[in-house]
Amino acid sequence: MLHIGSGYIVPVGQVVLILSLSSAQAQAYLSRMKRAGRLVRIDAGDKSLVVCSGRGGESAYLSPIAARTLMQRFEARRRGAELYVQADPRP
Repeated sequence: MLHIGSGYIVPVGQVVLILSLSSAQAQAYLSRMKRAGRLVRIDAGDKSLVVCSGRGGESAYLSPIAARTLMQRFEARRRGAELYVQADPRP
């Protein structure tokens, strides 16, 4: 699970993109998700856009946490999950 701000948590496996709002790609996703009604503003002070894909399609979250911080959290969670899966359960 990845904490993206103000109590919002998304499954790491559903995260498709983490972008700084200053990027052109983030602005394109922001417009598209807003038109589709799939944009969630978590809190004031938007710094990044987190795009997730699940059973209902894509959703985007405006996060008050910097994209770099979210990427660090994402990588740490993903590595932790890989280590858990690769661990040998035998003593």
